[in-house]
Amino acid sequence: MKNKAVSTFDRVMADPEQKELFDKEYSGFLLSEFLLEAIEKRKISTNKLAKINSLLTPLGYELIAKKTFIHAR
Repeated sequence: MKNKAVSTFDRVMADPEQKELFDKEYSGFLLSEFLLEAIEKRKISTNKLAKINSLLTPLGYELIAKKTFIHAR
């Protein structure tokens, strides 16, 4: 019988603590990725994003940091 290769993701998800952390944080990550995509498509500046940031304060700071990092590359 052949041993089936286990992916890194599957190995991490086998650990209950890591799976719980992943489940907890994944939705926030996914939301930030969708928002970044929308920001890029609509060409929203970092300054404009900062102005609307009061609605999304914790997530907004993260998005501004990511957007700035992406454009710095």
